[in-house]
Order: sequence, then C-alpha cells, then structure tokens
Amino acid sequence: MLEAEKLNLYYDHYKDTFTQIKENLKKRDKLTLLMLILMAVQVLFVITPEESAIMAQEIVLTQFNVNSISFVIIDLVCLASLVYTVLGYYQICLNIEKNYIYLHNIEFDLSQLSELKIDREGGFYLANYPFISNMAHVFYAYILPSLAVMLSLIRGILTIWYWNETRLIVSITQILAFIILSVFSVIYIIDRRRIK
Repeated sequence: MLEAEKLNLYYDHYKDTFTQIKENLKKRDKLTLLMLILMAVQVLFVITPEESAIMAQEIVLTQFNVNSISFVIIDLVCLASLVYTVLGYYQICLNIEKNYIYLHNIEFDLSQLSELKIDREGGFYLANYPFISNMAHVFYAYILPSLAVMLSLIRGILTIWYWNETRLIVSITQILAFIILSVFSVIYIIDRRRIK
C-alpha cells in the first residue's frame, strides 16, 4: 500500500471514529436526562410515597387510558427502566472513553505518517482542557454513578425497613434491582479507572 493511500485510509478512519464519538455523545446526553428523571421519580417515591403513588397512578390512568393500575406495577416499571437506562448510559460512556483513547492513537499515527501535526482531540485539546469540561467529566464519570449507588442503598434499606410479606416477590424484586444498580455503578467506576 502506498503511503498516500495509507494516510487517506487512516484519515477516513479518524473521521469515522470522531463521527461515532459525536453520535455517542448525543446518546449519552439523552440517557443522562432520562436517568436524572427516573432518579428524581425514585426520590419522590422515597420522600412522599403516598402523594407520589396517587400522582403516578393519575398520570398512568390518563395517559394510557386504563381503568386501574397498582402503584407497585408503576414502581417496578420505573425501577426496571432506571436499571436499563443506567446500564445503557454506562455502556455509552465507556465506549466514548475508549474511542477517545483510540482517536488519540490515530492522531499520533497520522502525525507520524505525514508532516502535519494532527492533535485536535489529543494533545492540543488535553493541554487546554477547560475547567468546566473537567467538571462535566467528573459529573458524568463519578457523580451520577455515586448518586445511583446512594439512591439504590436508600431505596434498598427502605424496602427492607418496610418489608411487606404480602408483597414478598415485589420486595425481593426491588432489592435485587437495587443490588444490580449498585453493582453496575461500582463496576462502571472501576472500568473507567481501568480504561485510563
């Protein structure tokens, strides 16, 4: 393969990788919003359980045109949605991180193949990394997962505290969901540290 062909191939790969990162950033932002909404719903269920139950039932009854629905079902659906959203969020964030590392390597290789210094996302960007971007990174990488763990612990403890033997399967399902959410969060934080 000629040097020019190799350079063009590398540069096309660079552009494709950068496009993937931009698409994943959009997905991450949507998942972040959804995750925050679902976490806020869980907090409402903890702070004002009776009022939240009535409000949630009214919303579901009017929006989905059903005659009746148990709050337990609504709570489990919200909890399952939170677990699913958190898992997707963690996967996207780790993928973004890996792709940035890969992009930095491509920039280095491109700079070696040509006389041009290519480091828009690599050395140049990291050398002038804005403080607000660093704070956003900390938010996405550590604060959100920590909030998920704290929320899981609080909801799990409350589920045990108000253990209801008539709803044994529901209580066990809730506790398992909170354990899964906590485990996902801890693994995510460990994986982020490992990727660097």
